[in-house]
Amino acid sequence: MATVGLIGSGHIGSTVARLAVTAGYDTVDAGTLADSWRYQPDTPAYGVIYTTDPQTWEHESPADADTLRSALAAATR
Repeated sequence: MATVGLIGSGHIGSTVARLAVTAGYDTVDAGTLADSWRYQPDTPAYGVIYTTDPQTWEHESPADADTLRSALAAATR
């Protein structure tokens, strides 16, 4: 199952999460807007929702929820 990280909270965040699940995605809480840097280019989480190895974009293989959580946690500034 493809996974998407969601940034947001409250009613809007939960609404978007329900929509993603309805569309067939697994969801990961990626934090608040202030944490969005963890998903930026040159961070481990950037692109893992499309491929587990961003060096090989032509081979689509989306990461699972645990991989995305680990990538978000590994991000440094």
